[in-house]
Amino acid sequence: MATPVVGAAQNSDDERAGAFPLTPAQYGIWLAQQLVPDVPFVIAQYVEFRGELDLDLLKWASTTAGREFGTAFLRLVDVDGRPCQVVDRDLDVPTEVIDLRDEHDPEKVAEEWLRRDAEAPIDLMADRLCRIVVLRTGDAGYLVYVKAHHIALDGFGAMIIVRRGAELYSRALASRSSGRDEIPTPDKPPADLRTLYEKDRQYRASKRFVADREYWSERVRDLPEADTTEVPPAVRTLTAETDLSAAADACLAGSPAMRDASSAAVVLAAAACFFSRRSGRYDVLVNIPVSARTTAELRRSAGMLVNVVPLRIRVDPNEPVEDLVRRMQVELVGALRHQACGLDDIRRATSERVSRFSVPLVNVMLFDQQPVLGDIVGTPHVLSRGPVGDRLITVHRRSAPAGTVIEFRANPNRYEENEIQAQCICFTEILEQFVAADPRTPVGSIHPPSAGAAAPRYRRNTVLDHWRRILAGAPTPPP
Repeated sequence: MATPVVGAAQNSDDERAGAFPLTPAQYGIWLAQQLVPDVPFVIAQYVEFRGELDLDLLKWASTTAGREFGTAFLRLVDVDGRPCQVVDRDLDVPTEVIDLRDEHDPEKVAEEWLRRDAEAPIDLMADRLCRIVVLRTGDAGYLVYVKAHHIALDGFGAMIIVRRGAELYSRALASRSSGRDEIPTPDKPPADLRTLYEKDRQYRASKRFVADREYWSERVRDLPEADTTEVPPAVRTLTAETDLSAAADACLAGSPAMRDASSAAVVLAAAACFFSRRSGRYDVLVNIPVSARTTAELRRSAGMLVNVVPLRIRVDPNEPVEDLVRRMQVELVGALRHQACGLDDIRRATSERVSRFSVPLVNVMLFDQQPVLGDIVGTPHVLSRGPVGDRLITVHRRSAPAGTVIEFRANPNRYEENEIQAQCICFTEILEQFVAADPRTPVGSIHPPSAGAAAPRYRRNTVLDHWRRILAGAPTPPP
Protein backbone atom coordinates (compact mmCIF):
# COMPACT_ATOMS: atom_id res chain seq x y z
CA MET A 1 0.00 0.00 0.00
CA ALA A 2 2.39 2.63 -1.27
CA THR A 3 1.82 6.30 -0.50
CA PRO A 4 2.32 8.68 -3.43
CA VAL A 5 4.46 11.75 -3.10
CA VAL A 6 2.25 14.81 -2.71
CA GLY A 7 2.97 18.35 -3.87
CA ALA A 8 6.42 17.78 -5.36
CA ALA A 9 7.42 19.02 -8.82
CA GLN A 10 8.74 16.35 -11.13
CA ASN A 11 12.35 16.94 -12.13
CA SER A 12 12.21 20.72 -12.06
CA ASP A 13 15.38 22.78 -12.56
CA ASP A 14 15.51 23.54 -8.82
CA GLU A 15 15.08 19.86 -8.03
CA ARG A 16 17.90 18.84 -10.39
CA ALA A 17 20.14 21.54 -8.94
CA GLY A 18 19.58 20.23 -5.40
CA ALA A 19 19.99 16.56 -6.30
CA PHE A 20 23.08 14.54 -5.43
CA PRO A 21 24.13 11.00 -6.38
CA LEU A 22 23.29 7.81 -4.53
CA THR A 23 26.08 6.24 -2.51
CA PRO A 24 27.37 2.89 -3.85
CA ALA A 25 25.39 1.12 -1.11
CA GLN A 26 22.21 2.93 -2.13
CA TYR A 27 22.85 2.28 -5.81
CA GLY A 28 23.27 -1.42 -5.04
CA ILE A 29 19.84 -1.41 -3.40
CA TRP A 30 18.43 0.48 -6.38
CA LEU A 31 19.72 -2.17 -8.79
CA ALA A 32 18.49 -5.01 -6.60
CA GLN A 33 15.04 -3.44 -6.43
CA GLN A 34 14.92 -3.15 -10.24
CA LEU A 35 15.71 -6.86 -10.56
CA VAL A 36 12.86 -7.89 -8.23
CA PRO A 37 10.38 -4.97 -8.30
CA ASP A 38 7.69 -6.93 -6.45
CA VAL A 39 9.95 -7.60 -3.44
CA PRO A 40 10.04 -4.49 -1.23
CA PHE A 41 13.48 -3.78 0.24
CA VAL A 42 12.02 -2.19 3.36
CA ILE A 43 12.23 -2.18 7.10
CA ALA A 44 8.80 -2.26 8.74
CA GLN A 45 8.05 -2.30 12.44
CA TYR A 46 5.54 -1.03 14.93
CA VAL A 47 5.54 -0.16 18.61
CA GLU A 48 2.54 -1.07 20.74
CA PHE A 49 1.55 1.47 23.41
CA ARG A 50 -1.08 0.86 26.08
CA GLY A 51 -2.18 4.13 27.68
CA GLU A 52 -3.43 7.60 26.81
CA LEU A 53 -1.34 9.37 24.17
CA ASP A 54 -1.56 12.95 22.94
CA LEU A 55 -1.92 12.33 19.19
CA ASP A 56 -1.28 15.93 18.17
CA LEU A 57 1.91 15.96 20.21
CA LEU A 58 2.93 12.59 18.80
CA LYS A 59 2.43 13.81 15.21
CA TRP A 60 4.49 16.93 15.97
CA ALA A 61 7.30 14.87 17.54
CA SER A 62 7.39 12.43 14.61
CA THR A 63 7.47 15.20 11.99
CA THR A 64 10.10 17.17 13.91
CA ALA A 65 12.36 14.12 14.25
CA GLY A 66 11.97 13.37 10.55
CA ARG A 67 12.85 16.96 9.70
CA GLU A 68 15.98 16.91 11.90
CA PHE A 69 17.37 13.84 10.16
CA GLY A 70 16.03 14.70 6.70
CA THR A 71 15.16 11.10 5.87
CA ALA A 72 11.40 11.67 5.83
CA PHE A 73 11.88 14.32 3.13
CA LEU A 74 14.09 12.23 0.88
CA ARG A 75 12.97 11.67 -2.72
CA LEU A 76 14.57 10.02 -5.72
CA VAL A 77 14.67 11.85 -9.04
CA ASP A 78 15.97 11.07 -12.50
CA VAL A 79 18.95 13.18 -13.56
CA ASP A 80 20.24 12.43 -17.05
CA GLY A 81 19.02 8.86 -16.86
CA ARG A 82 20.46 8.07 -13.42
CA PRO A 83 18.68 7.95 -10.07
CA CYS A 84 19.72 10.72 -7.70
CA GLN A 85 18.41 11.87 -4.33
CA VAL A 86 17.09 15.19 -3.12
CA VAL A 87 15.94 16.36 0.30
CA ASP A 88 12.62 18.06 -0.46
CA ARG A 89 11.67 20.15 2.59
CA ASP A 90 8.38 21.10 0.92
CA LEU A 91 7.30 17.47 0.77
CA ASP A 92 4.03 16.67 2.50
CA VAL A 93 4.97 14.14 5.23
CA PRO A 94 2.05 13.85 7.61
CA THR A 95 1.84 11.28 10.37
CA GLU A 96 -1.28 9.39 9.38
CA VAL A 97 -3.85 8.24 11.94
CA ILE A 98 -6.18 5.32 11.24
CA ASP A 99 -8.93 4.86 13.82
CA LEU A 100 -10.06 1.24 13.99
CA ARG A 101 -12.09 1.43 17.19
CA ASP A 102 -15.39 0.91 15.36
CA GLU A 103 -14.20 -2.34 13.79
CA HIS A 104 -15.59 -5.62 15.16
CA ASP A 105 -12.05 -6.87 15.89
CA PRO A 106 -9.68 -3.86 15.79
CA GLU A 107 -6.59 -5.91 16.66
CA LYS A 108 -7.16 -8.37 13.81
CA VAL A 109 -7.91 -5.61 11.31
CA ALA A 110 -4.74 -3.78 12.38
CA GLU A 111 -2.68 -6.96 12.06
CA GLU A 112 -3.95 -7.56 8.52
CA TRP A 113 -3.38 -3.91 7.54
CA LEU A 114 0.18 -3.97 8.88
CA ARG A 115 1.05 -7.19 7.05
CA ARG A 116 -0.34 -5.93 3.74
CA ASP A 117 1.45 -2.61 3.96
CA ALA A 118 4.78 -4.14 5.03
CA GLU A 119 4.68 -6.46 1.99
CA ALA A 120 3.48 -3.84 -0.49
CA PRO A 121 6.03 -2.85 -3.19
CA ILE A 122 7.29 0.73 -3.37
CA ASP A 123 7.78 2.72 -6.56
CA LEU A 124 11.09 4.40 -5.77
CA MET A 125 10.46 7.33 -8.10
CA ALA A 126 6.84 8.04 -7.19
CA ASP A 127 6.11 6.86 -3.64
CA ARG A 128 7.14 8.13 -0.25
CA LEU A 129 10.26 6.34 0.93
CA CYS A 130 9.34 6.69 4.61
CA ARG A 131 6.01 6.81 6.39
CA ILE A 132 4.65 6.81 9.93
CA VAL A 133 1.11 5.65 10.67
CA VAL A 134 -0.66 5.47 14.02
CA LEU A 135 -3.32 2.77 14.19
CA ARG A 136 -5.73 3.27 17.06
CA THR A 137 -7.16 -0.04 18.24
CA GLY A 138 -8.82 1.15 21.45
CA ASP A 139 -9.34 4.13 23.71
CA ALA A 140 -5.91 3.41 25.19
CA GLY A 141 -4.44 1.22 22.45
CA TYR A 142 -2.05 2.55 19.80
CA LEU A 143 0.24 0.93 17.25
CA VAL A 144 2.89 3.35 15.94
CA TYR A 145 4.02 1.95 12.59
CA VAL A 146 7.20 2.93 10.74
CA LYS A 147 8.04 1.76 7.22
CA ALA A 148 11.06 2.89 5.23
CA HIS A 149 12.76 1.75 2.07
CA HIS A 150 16.34 0.62 2.68
CA ILE A 151 17.58 3.09 0.08
CA ALA A 152 16.56 5.89 2.47
CA LEU A 153 17.03 4.40 5.93
CA ASP A 154 18.65 1.43 7.64
CA GLY A 155 17.63 -0.31 10.86
CA PHE A 156 20.15 1.60 12.97
CA GLY A 157 18.91 4.91 11.60
CA ALA A 158 15.28 3.92 12.17
CA MET A 159 16.10 3.18 15.81
CA ILE A 160 17.77 6.60 16.17
CA ILE A 161 14.76 8.42 14.69
CA VAL A 162 12.25 6.51 16.83
CA ARG A 163 14.26 7.29 19.95
CA ARG A 164 14.50 10.96 18.99
CA GLY A 165 10.77 11.17 18.35
CA ALA A 166 10.09 9.56 21.74
CA GLU A 167 12.50 11.99 23.39
CA LEU A 168 10.82 14.99 21.76
CA TYR A 169 7.39 13.79 22.85
CA SER A 170 8.44 13.03 26.43
CA ARG A 171 10.37 16.26 26.98
CA ALA A 172 7.63 18.40 25.43
CA LEU A 173 5.07 16.66 27.63
CA ALA A 174 7.19 17.32 30.71
CA SER A 175 7.68 20.97 29.70
CA ARG A 176 3.94 21.42 29.24
CA SER A 177 3.15 19.98 32.66
CA SER A 178 5.69 22.32 34.26
CA GLY A 179 4.20 25.40 32.57
CA ARG A 180 7.01 25.84 30.04
CA ASP A 181 6.68 25.47 26.28
CA GLU A 182 10.13 24.54 25.08
CA ILE A 183 11.17 22.63 21.98
CA PRO A 184 14.18 20.50 22.93
CA THR A 185 16.97 20.69 20.40
CA PRO A 186 19.70 18.04 20.08
CA ASP A 187 22.94 18.86 21.89
CA LYS A 188 24.87 17.75 18.81
CA PRO A 189 22.92 17.67 15.55
CA PRO A 190 23.14 14.71 13.18
CA ALA A 191 24.86 14.96 9.83
CA ASP A 192 22.43 15.79 7.02
CA LEU A 193 22.01 13.34 4.16
CA ARG A 194 24.15 15.28 1.70
CA THR A 195 26.96 15.34 4.27
CA LEU A 196 26.64 11.56 4.64
CA TYR A 197 27.06 11.21 0.87
CA GLU A 198 30.14 13.48 0.87
CA LYS A 199 31.73 11.57 3.75
CA ASP A 200 31.21 8.28 1.91
CA ARG A 201 32.75 9.75 -1.26
CA GLN A 202 35.78 10.99 0.69
CA TYR A 203 36.22 7.59 2.34
CA ARG A 204 36.23 5.82 -1.02
CA ALA A 205 38.99 8.12 -2.26
CA SER A 206 41.12 7.49 0.84
CA LYS A 207 43.94 5.11 1.76
CA ARG A 208 41.71 3.69 4.47
CA PHE A 209 39.31 2.33 1.85
CA VAL A 210 42.21 0.65 0.07
CA ALA A 211 43.39 -0.87 3.36
CA ASP A 212 39.88 -2.07 4.19
CA ARG A 213 39.51 -3.79 0.82
CA GLU A 214 42.88 -5.47 1.24
CA TYR A 215 41.87 -6.70 4.70
CA TRP A 216 38.67 -8.28 3.42
CA SER A 217 40.28 -9.69 0.29
CA GLU A 218 42.70 -11.59 2.51
CA ARG A 219 39.98 -12.76 4.90
CA VAL A 220 37.82 -14.31 2.15
CA ARG A 221 40.62 -15.75 0.05
CA ASP A 222 39.87 -19.31 -1.23
CA LEU A 223 36.31 -19.41 0.06
CA PRO A 224 34.69 -22.85 -0.05
CA GLU A 225 31.91 -23.43 -2.53
CA ALA A 226 28.47 -22.54 -1.18
CA ASP A 227 26.15 -25.47 -0.49
CA THR A 228 23.11 -23.76 -2.00
CA THR A 229 21.98 -22.37 -5.32
CA GLU A 230 20.63 -18.87 -5.75
CA VAL A 231 16.91 -18.40 -5.10
CA PRO A 232 14.78 -15.23 -5.14
CA PRO A 233 14.80 -13.27 -1.88
CA ALA A 234 11.60 -13.35 0.18
CA VAL A 235 9.78 -10.78 2.30
CA ARG A 236 7.15 -13.16 3.63
CA THR A 237 9.41 -15.56 5.51
CA LEU A 238 9.15 -18.73 7.52
CA THR A 239 9.49 -17.65 11.15
CA ALA A 240 10.42 -19.52 14.31
CA GLU A 241 11.12 -18.08 17.75
CA THR A 242 12.33 -19.40 21.09
CA ASP A 243 13.37 -17.88 24.40
CA LEU A 244 16.77 -18.48 25.93
CA SER A 245 16.37 -20.18 29.31
CA ALA A 246 16.61 -17.94 32.38
CA ALA A 247 19.80 -19.70 33.48
CA ALA A 248 21.43 -19.30 30.06
CA ASP A 249 20.27 -15.69 29.88
CA ALA A 250 22.01 -14.97 33.18
CA CYS A 251 25.12 -16.79 31.96
CA LEU A 252 25.23 -14.82 28.72
CA ALA A 253 26.12 -11.63 30.58
CA GLY A 254 29.00 -13.38 32.35
CA SER A 255 29.69 -16.61 30.51
CA PRO A 256 32.69 -18.60 31.84
CA ALA A 257 33.91 -18.76 28.25
CA MET A 258 33.85 -15.01 27.77
CA ARG A 259 36.77 -13.72 29.80
CA ASP A 260 37.88 -10.79 27.63
CA ALA A 261 35.26 -11.39 24.94
CA SER A 262 31.91 -9.71 24.38
CA SER A 263 28.48 -11.35 24.61
CA ALA A 264 28.19 -10.89 20.84
CA ALA A 265 31.38 -12.93 20.32
CA VAL A 266 29.96 -15.75 22.46
CA VAL A 267 26.70 -15.79 20.45
CA LEU A 268 28.59 -15.73 17.14
CA ALA A 269 30.94 -18.51 18.27
CA ALA A 270 27.90 -20.64 19.15
CA ALA A 271 26.42 -19.75 15.75
CA ALA A 272 29.63 -20.87 14.03
CA CYS A 273 29.40 -24.16 15.91
CA PHE A 274 25.78 -24.54 14.79
CA PHE A 275 26.57 -23.84 11.12
CA SER A 276 29.58 -26.14 11.22
CA ARG A 277 27.33 -28.95 12.45
CA ARG A 278 24.72 -28.17 9.79
CA SER A 279 27.22 -28.16 6.91
CA GLY A 280 29.70 -30.75 8.18
CA ARG A 281 32.53 -28.29 7.50
CA TYR A 282 35.26 -26.77 9.62
CA ASP A 283 35.49 -23.62 7.49
CA VAL A 284 32.45 -21.50 8.39
CA LEU A 285 31.31 -18.25 6.79
CA VAL A 286 28.54 -16.13 8.29
CA ASN A 287 27.39 -12.61 7.46
CA ILE A 288 26.76 -9.98 10.11
CA PRO A 289 25.24 -6.49 9.83
CA VAL A 290 27.41 -3.58 11.01
CA SER A 291 26.35 0.02 11.47
CA ALA A 292 29.27 1.41 9.39
CA ARG A 293 29.12 4.45 11.65
CA THR A 294 32.76 4.88 12.55
CA THR A 295 32.58 8.35 14.13
CA ALA A 296 30.47 9.97 16.84
CA GLU A 297 28.77 12.18 14.24
CA LEU A 298 27.81 9.18 12.10
CA ARG A 299 26.54 7.28 15.15
CA ARG A 300 23.93 9.99 15.77
CA SER A 301 22.92 10.19 12.10
CA ALA A 302 20.29 8.31 10.12
CA GLY A 303 20.37 7.55 6.38
CA MET A 304 21.44 4.32 4.73
CA LEU A 305 24.88 3.42 6.05
CA VAL A 306 24.61 -0.13 7.41
CA ASN A 307 26.85 -2.71 5.76
CA VAL A 308 26.94 -6.49 5.76
CA VAL A 309 30.37 -8.08 6.24
CA PRO A 310 31.47 -11.73 6.27
CA LEU A 311 32.95 -13.41 9.33
CA ARG A 312 35.06 -16.45 8.51
CA ILE A 313 36.27 -18.86 11.18
CA ARG A 314 37.40 -22.47 11.51
CA VAL A 315 35.59 -24.66 14.01
CA ASP A 316 37.79 -27.42 15.40
CA PRO A 317 35.84 -30.00 17.47
CA ASN A 318 38.93 -30.60 19.64
CA GLU A 319 39.44 -26.90 20.44
CA PRO A 320 38.34 -25.60 23.87
CA VAL A 321 35.25 -23.40 23.86
CA GLU A 322 37.18 -20.43 25.28
CA ASP A 323 39.68 -20.57 22.41
CA LEU A 324 36.92 -20.49 19.79
CA VAL A 325 35.32 -17.54 21.59
CA ARG A 326 38.65 -15.73 21.80
CA ARG A 327 39.29 -16.19 18.07
CA MET A 328 35.76 -15.05 17.28
CA GLN A 329 36.35 -11.91 19.33
CA VAL A 330 39.48 -11.19 17.27
CA GLU A 331 37.50 -11.68 14.04
CA LEU A 332 34.70 -9.45 15.33
CA VAL A 333 37.09 -6.65 16.31
CA GLY A 334 38.72 -6.85 12.88
CA ALA A 335 35.35 -6.69 11.17
CA LEU A 336 34.33 -3.62 13.16
CA ARG A 337 37.61 -1.87 12.37
CA HIS A 338 36.97 -2.36 8.66
CA GLN A 339 33.15 -2.10 8.69
CA ALA A 340 32.92 0.87 6.31
CA CYS A 341 33.75 -1.52 3.47
CA GLY A 342 30.69 -3.69 2.79
CA LEU A 343 29.86 -6.93 1.03
CA ASP A 344 29.34 -5.34 -2.39
CA ASP A 345 32.79 -3.72 -2.18
CA ILE A 346 34.30 -7.05 -1.09
CA ARG A 347 32.70 -8.91 -3.99
CA ARG A 348 34.00 -6.35 -6.48
CA ALA A 349 37.49 -6.43 -4.97
CA THR A 350 37.71 -10.24 -5.04
CA SER A 351 35.61 -10.97 -8.16
CA GLU A 352 33.88 -13.68 -6.14
CA ARG A 353 30.49 -14.88 -7.29
CA VAL A 354 27.47 -13.69 -5.35
CA SER A 355 26.66 -17.30 -4.43
CA ARG A 356 29.88 -17.55 -2.40
CA PHE A 357 28.38 -15.08 0.09
CA SER A 358 24.86 -16.54 0.11
CA VAL A 359 25.12 -17.57 3.74
CA PRO A 360 23.03 -16.88 6.85
CA LEU A 361 22.93 -13.42 8.39
CA VAL A 362 23.27 -13.28 12.20
CA ASN A 363 22.20 -10.09 13.96
CA VAL A 364 23.05 -9.76 17.67
CA MET A 365 21.21 -6.94 19.44
CA LEU A 366 21.68 -7.40 23.19
CA PHE A 367 20.44 -3.98 24.26
CA ASP A 368 17.16 -2.42 25.36
CA GLN A 369 15.00 -1.42 22.38
CA GLN A 370 11.84 -0.24 24.14
CA PRO A 371 10.86 3.38 23.36
CA VAL A 372 9.05 5.40 26.03
CA LEU A 373 6.42 8.09 25.44
CA GLY A 374 6.05 10.01 28.69
CA ASP A 375 5.49 7.26 31.23
CA ILE A 376 4.14 4.71 28.70
CA VAL A 377 6.61 2.01 27.74
CA GLY A 378 6.21 0.64 24.22
CA THR A 379 6.64 -2.93 23.01
CA PRO A 380 8.38 -3.14 19.62
CA HIS A 381 7.38 -5.67 16.94
CA VAL A 382 9.34 -6.27 13.74
CA LEU A 383 7.35 -7.03 10.59
CA SER A 384 10.22 -6.97 8.10
CA ARG A 385 13.97 -6.47 8.35
CA GLY A 386 14.22 -6.60 4.56
CA PRO A 387 14.22 -9.46 2.04
CA VAL A 388 15.82 -12.70 3.25
CA GLY A 389 18.05 -14.62 0.86
CA ASP A 390 18.88 -17.59 3.09
CA ARG A 391 18.30 -17.28 6.85
CA LEU A 392 18.25 -14.29 9.17
CA ILE A 393 18.93 -15.15 12.79
CA THR A 394 18.32 -12.37 15.29
CA VAL A 395 19.32 -12.63 18.94
CA HIS A 396 17.78 -9.71 20.80
CA ARG A 397 16.74 -8.52 24.23
CA ARG A 398 13.14 -8.24 25.37
CA SER A 399 12.22 -6.17 28.40
CA ALA A 400 8.72 -7.42 29.21
CA PRO A 401 9.03 -10.16 30.21
CA ALA A 402 12.78 -9.75 30.48
CA GLY A 403 14.84 -12.20 28.50
CA THR A 404 16.73 -13.01 25.31
CA VAL A 405 14.86 -14.09 22.19
CA ILE A 406 16.18 -16.24 19.34
CA GLU A 407 14.35 -15.48 16.09
CA PHE A 408 14.78 -17.35 12.80
CA ARG A 409 13.46 -15.92 9.52
CA ALA A 410 14.05 -18.15 6.51
CA ASN A 411 13.46 -17.99 2.77
CA PRO A 412 10.52 -20.31 1.92
CA ASN A 413 12.07 -20.81 -1.53
CA ARG A 414 14.85 -22.72 0.21
CA TYR A 415 13.48 -24.19 3.47
CA GLU A 416 10.45 -25.96 4.90
CA GLU A 417 8.66 -24.68 8.00
CA ASN A 418 9.30 -27.76 10.16
CA GLU A 419 13.00 -27.62 9.25
CA ILE A 420 13.28 -24.01 10.43
CA GLN A 421 11.46 -24.81 13.66
CA ALA A 422 13.95 -27.61 14.30
CA GLN A 423 16.93 -25.40 13.44
CA CYS A 424 15.74 -22.69 15.81
CA ILE A 425 15.45 -25.18 18.68
CA CYS A 426 18.83 -26.74 17.91
CA PHE A 427 20.57 -23.35 17.73
CA THR A 428 19.02 -22.30 21.04
CA GLU A 429 20.14 -25.52 22.73
CA ILE A 430 23.69 -25.12 21.40
CA LEU A 431 23.82 -21.51 22.64
CA GLU A 432 22.50 -22.49 26.07
CA GLN A 433 25.11 -25.22 26.46
CA PHE A 434 27.81 -22.98 25.01
CA VAL A 435 27.37 -20.17 27.56
CA ALA A 436 27.21 -22.60 30.49
CA ALA A 437 30.16 -24.77 29.44
CA ASP A 438 33.44 -24.97 31.29
CA PRO A 439 35.95 -22.88 29.27
CA ARG A 440 38.14 -25.92 28.58
CA THR A 441 35.28 -28.04 27.22
CA PRO A 442 36.03 -29.23 23.67
CA VAL A 443 33.70 -27.66 21.12
CA GLY A 444 32.82 -31.14 19.84
CA SER A 445 31.32 -31.98 23.25
CA ILE A 446 28.75 -29.18 23.04
CA HIS A 447 25.26 -30.50 22.22
CA PRO A 448 26.11 -34.14 21.44
CA PRO A 449 22.94 -34.79 19.33
CA SER A 450 23.98 -32.32 16.63
CA ALA A 451 27.67 -33.21 16.99
CA GLY A 452 26.92 -36.88 16.45
CA ALA A 453 24.64 -36.22 13.50
CA ALA A 454 27.32 -34.15 11.76
CA ALA A 455 30.28 -36.43 12.54
CA PRO A 456 30.15 -38.52 9.32
CA ARG A 457 30.08 -35.38 7.21
CA TYR A 458 33.04 -34.01 9.17
CA ARG A 459 35.06 -37.10 8.31
CA ARG A 460 34.05 -37.09 4.64
CA ASN A 461 34.76 -33.37 4.17
CA THR A 462 37.97 -33.61 6.19
CA VAL A 463 39.42 -36.06 3.65
CA LEU A 464 38.48 -33.83 0.74
CA ASP A 465 39.77 -30.69 2.44
CA HIS A 466 42.98 -32.52 3.43
CA TRP A 467 43.88 -33.35 -0.18
CA ARG A 468 42.83 -29.96 -1.47
CA ARG A 469 45.19 -28.31 1.01
CA ILE A 470 48.05 -30.65 0.22
CA LEU A 471 47.67 -29.82 -3.47
CA ALA A 472 47.54 -26.12 -2.62
CA GLY A 473 50.51 -26.34 -0.27
CA ALA A 474 48.40 -25.23 2.69
CA PRO A 475 48.74 -26.42 6.30
CA THR A 476 46.92 -29.64 7.24
CA PRO A 477 43.59 -28.96 9.00
CA PRO A 478 42.82 -30.12 12.54
CA PRO A 479 41.90 -33.81 12.98
